[in-house]
Amino acid sequence: MTNGNAQEQTLGLFAADVAAQPGLTLVSTLFGHDTWLLDNAGQVVNSWTSDRVGAGAAYLLDNGDLVRSAVAYRNAHVGIMNAPAGGLIEEFDWEGNLVWSYKYIGEDYSQHHDFCVMPNGNLLLVAWEYKSPQEAYLAGRSPAFIPTKGLLVDYVVEVQKTGPNSGQVVWEWHAWDHLVQDENPALPDYGQVSSHPERINLNSIGALVRETGKVDSDWTHINGIDYNAETDQIMLSVHTQSEVWIIDHGTTTAEAAGTTGGKAGHGGDLLYRFGNPQTYDAGAAADQTLYGQHDALWIEDGLPGAGNVLVFNNGWQSPYGEYSHVQELVLPVDEDGTYRRNFDGSFAEPEVVWSYPDGDVPGFYSAYVSGAQRLENGDTLVTLGATGNLLEITPAGQTVWNYVNPDTDQGLLRQGASAEAVGLGYANNVFRATRYAYDFEGFVGKSLVGGNLLVADPTPQASAVAGQTGAGAALAFAAV
Repeated sequence: MTNGNAQEQTLGLFAADVAAQPGLTLVSTLFGHDTWLLDNAGQVVNSWTSDRVGAGAAYLLDNGDLVRSAVAYRNAHVGIMNAPAGGLIEEFDWEGNLVWSYKYIGEDYSQHHDFCVMPNGNLLLVAWEYKSPQEAYLAGRSPAFIPTKGLLVDYVVEVQKTGPNSGQVVWEWHAWDHLVQDENPALPDYGQVSSHPERINLNSIGALVRETGKVDSDWTHINGIDYNAETDQIMLSVHTQSEVWIIDHGTTTAEAAGTTGGKAGHGGDLLYRFGNPQTYDAGAAADQTLYGQHDALWIEDGLPGAGNVLVFNNGWQSPYGEYSHVQELVLPVDEDGTYRRNFDGSFAEPEVVWSYPDGDVPGFYSAYVSGAQRLENGDTLVTLGATGNLLEITPAGQTVWNYVNPDTDQGLLRQGASAEAVGLGYANNVFRATRYAYDFEGFVGKSLVGGNLLVADPTPQASAVAGQTGAGAALAFAAV
């Protein structure tokens, strides 16, 4: 961390237009100890501190409690990964007391990255499970694509709270149960990959392997999960495959391991996928539309665009350059809820109905983490996670709120300082920020008066970039 002119603004609030959606924004620094609830003036309304470093997601429950993922410990197999493997879910009440702590981690599995809270209070967790090189080979993985350390494969569990330090898994789905491979006819799940878009190609290797020749143990790397209560479906952002998958939650665990049964009738097979059809031999590189995306989610009922999907398309490993985009998509769903397919059996692509920025803008880029949330007024809260930039963008592309996170994994920065580069990003990186309206159920009976700023406001120029659009706004963000 470096010190600069104390009057030079590098952190905190840069834009706060009166048109911004009123509410409180939850911010948690990746690998930090603190979580902050900020008003639109950048003032702290509430905060929580944990003994454990954060490992990704943080959300508020309907009672105002904070629930966050944290690092339990680094186990033998998940330790081969560079990405955050949490293994611990913590819940704190409004006053900061730890009221629930649940570990989901062992020597050959671990919760990681994201989770979501269901309407019934249960949690859907993303987790890794370890597969040895021998297990990978016997399932039909090509020997050329088997890392010496084995594979980490994603799965999903639904956890019900049972006590202050306990929970019970009541449902699960495993990617490993839904494979197809064309490597070895004598092994299970052999078939023509393009004829089975509902199954996961065990030998799909991802862009990084194709470009560098490095075989990554982190085969699927799911970094986001969302739940649709109306359809009882789960959406998964599959980072290394640059795809989004949708699966049926309306199954038993036994049905989720098979290909029949459940609400949609297809067991745990993929109901829909988009972003990179070459993963199942249904297209070429030119057909790829997602590149290392994060935070694919349905827009909630009652919000503009309800039922559509928002995704932060990072642009990671994109042949078009280092440009990120937030995209709003309409999925190809028939009236009966079936996802449409093309004449060759591949899944139809979604329609992009809104994108920000409009075109490729230098400086608007986050190689990893990041997200987007639709707000009540139709604006979109964007998290440029690698550099800790939070932006509220109007449908027309105007920036009406912009905040740069001053918190780091080493504590708060002083105004005029900047976060030192750490890998692809900065020490103030944010997995995802979330805005809560003042009428949010969890705020009832709580004091919502803003207090101190996290970092001093050096000048009255905090709204200097308010009202800028497109390239101008993105370049202003890049300058800070």
